[in-house]
Amino acid sequence: MSTDIYGELFAQSDMPMALLDLRGVFVQVNPAFSAILEREADQLTGHSFREFTDVHDLSLHASSFNCLLTGEKKSVTYEHHFVRNDGESIVAQVDIGVLTKEGQLVNFYVYARDISAFKNKEEKLYERNQFLEANLQQQEDYFSIFINNSKDAFIEFNESERVSRINTAAKNLFSLDDSVINKPLCEKIFLHKHTSPAGCAFHDVFYTDTGEALSARKRLYGRDKKGRTFPVELAISSYRLDEQVFYSVFVHDISEKIDTLKKLIESKLRLNEITDNIPVLIAHVDKHINFTFLNKMYEKYFPCKIEQLLNTSVFNLYDRKFFAPQDFKIKKIYEKMTYSFEKEMNINGKTVVFNNTVVPARKLNDGFYLLTTDITEFKKLQDIYKYDANHDLLTGLPNRRAVDHYLENYRSPSFKKFSGISILFFDLNDFKKINDNYGHDVGDKTLIAFARIVNGLLRREDFFARLAGDEFLLITEGFKDARQETEALVEKIRRALDAPIVINDIPITLHASIGIAVEKQIKQIDLDKLIIEADKNMYLDKKQHKGAPQEK
Repeated sequence: MSTDIYGELFAQSDMPMALLDLRGVFVQVNPAFSAILEREADQLTGHSFREFTDVHDLSLHASSFNCLLTGEKKSVTYEHHFVRNDGESIVAQVDIGVLTKEGQLVNFYVYARDISAFKNKEEKLYERNQFLEANLQQQEDYFSIFINNSKDAFIEFNESERVSRINTAAKNLFSLDDSVINKPLCEKIFLHKHTSPAGCAFHDVFYTDTGEALSARKRLYGRDKKGRTFPVELAISSYRLDEQVFYSVFVHDISEKIDTLKKLIESKLRLNEITDNIPVLIAHVDKHINFTFLNKMYEKYFPCKIEQLLNTSVFNLYDRKFFAPQDFKIKKIYEKMTYSFEKEMNINGKTVVFNNTVVPARKLNDGFYLLTTDITEFKKLQDIYKYDANHDLLTGLPNRRAVDHYLENYRSPSFKKFSGISILFFDLNDFKKINDNYGHDVGDKTLIAFARIVNGLLRREDFFARLAGDEFLLITEGFKDARQETEALVEKIRRALDAPIVINDIPITLHASIGIAVEKQIKQIDLDKLIIEADKNMYLDKKQHKGAPQEK
């Protein structure tokens, strides 16, 4: 069915309906809904639902919408007092629920039925039952006028189970006339099931199983003379008059209400289908830390059926540290705070990383909701991106960004320092000539070769990085005699670089200018000052070795 047809049905429906946004503001109302409030549609659209709510119902209105927004309920039904344009308060039975799109709340829908007259009739009927014994004759005419003008069907039976009074609405509803007076009628018009050929006995309608007269509401099926059946709601009562007992029933056709409920049920089923197929594990955990709901995605990850997990402890799947009362995170639930945490689990020999979000229920005693997303692949990509962001793509060494992180860590009081520190600043001599003479491919391979040769002479704990171009930085510590052992390392590096290498059939001899800065006292280390000193010493070293050959 097209959207235009849906809109036409919405507009032409006799059922008062409206659409609200998530703030509770009307975005669309049909004529039937406007008629209830005696206001034009444009007087409602863009205004808040609470603006037309009786002040005594504001708290009920707020709690109802809150339980929908938090996901505690998908729909609510209650009696709501509206304020009309003239200031008069009316009573309506409203059904409010949520509409979703791709798993997200987008709107509220509202169905309403004006029950002011029905509530008024109930109150009047109660008053009549209390008043009849004292002043029956005086009230009889008024009561006759009342029931005969009622839009709801009314039928009264005497002790002989025969009709003593019936109003026009009942005649129309069941296709009857005055000939039913003083005749049994129950079995002809009331059914337990709409497909049942046998009607309800008088005793089934007006008495309890223990034989006591009813004074309550009951739902049955009605049947008219043509055999048409329809669901009805009965308001049943009994009273004594002139030593006789009478039984009365107000009958309301609830076909529209049942149809609306069916649509809501269908909507909930569709929502369940969506919940079971979205790539997120969804669960509800009660105050005893037991699962009360899990979607089908749990079966994809865990070797069990949903039915096996229901009403079992979450500790069967998750670490107690995340849910035990002594853990600080569970306190956030008690404080009505949503929080998230990551958890790595081994499932069937495979490591899976989950991101878990805990959402407290509106009422503390209702526990919380757990939303779990598989972020294993994301974490792998994150590690790759982190590595790429902190390493030189050409040489594989840490880059300037990684140097900054390392220096920040080194400045931290918690960073473990072994002894004094040595800074070595490298710059390849005449590297520009290699690029100019042999091309950037040879230049790149020269940098790779230099990084490989130096890195091969270092310890695992040494930090060797490429800053930019042909500039490299080495941070090392842990020597007994920092100055002597650092100089010995420099000589070892120079000797290793003296051995010619062949790149693209071109013999190359690498020479590097190396600047050294050493600080023996840990408490006196100023890294920025040391790096500047090493940089200056590198330029001094370059002047001393200027003119050294780069190739053979």
